[in-house]
Amino acid sequence: MANRLILKNVEAGYGAVRILHGVSIEVADGETVVLLGTNGNGKSTLMKCIMGMSAAPPRRW
Repeated sequence: MANRLILKNVEAGYGAVRILHGVSIEVADGETVVLLGTNGNGKSTLMKCIMGMSAAPPRRW
């Protein structure tokens, strides 16, 4: 079975501030992916969600 990462409609934030708005991504076995963006665009928040370390639990806005 091949390893892969699938995220669908991820929403996350801190307190009342929503950082991620419906992020979806699929990474297949053997692929290399780079997250690029300026400060404050949610790169670290997305990685924390993937690793189960998000500062706040997912919620509905």
